Amino acid sequence: MDRNDFFNDEMAERIRSFEARLERGEVFFIDTSELEDIINYYLDFNLLKKAEKAVRFGKTIYPYEVLYTIKEAEIQLAKGNTNNAQKLLYKARDLEPRNTEVARLLGDAYLAKKQFQRAIDCYEFALKYEADSEEIRFKLARVYYLTHKEHLAIQHIYA
Repeated sequence: MDRNDFFNDEMAERIRSFEARLERGEVFFIDTSELEDIINYYLDFNLLKKAEKAVRFGKTIYPYEVLYTIKEAEIQLAKGNTNNAQKLLYKARDLEPRNTEVARLLGDAYLAKKQFQRAIDCYEFALKYEADSEEIRFKLARVYYLTHKEHLAIQHIYA
């Protein structure tokens, strides 16, 4: 993805406004979905310090919103801190046991640690609740390929 594809004028203004308010130390309200878009932008372009600031801000104004724990775990995964990510994801899973994003990210953490069966279990769980997800099928195919089960990998690619 090219930065210009994502960074349209509206998004540019939202980012500038958000960063300026944080910089000035303002107390302000921002909608969860808008803040999630900002965090996703930072994650997409590997701006992890900015993503961390946005997550901390989100946790301040929405302390019981699981989304920010999930995003914090995503940042930890991007940094390669799989143990920290897993702890956060276990906490999120306790609060939202059927959250497919949590299952997918746990699968990613297990995959990074080469715990293939656990990764498969997480991806299969996510696929159970999100049957049309090409991304999850691709991840499953990758794990099956890595475990020399090419026939299962092919099934998920062409499902």
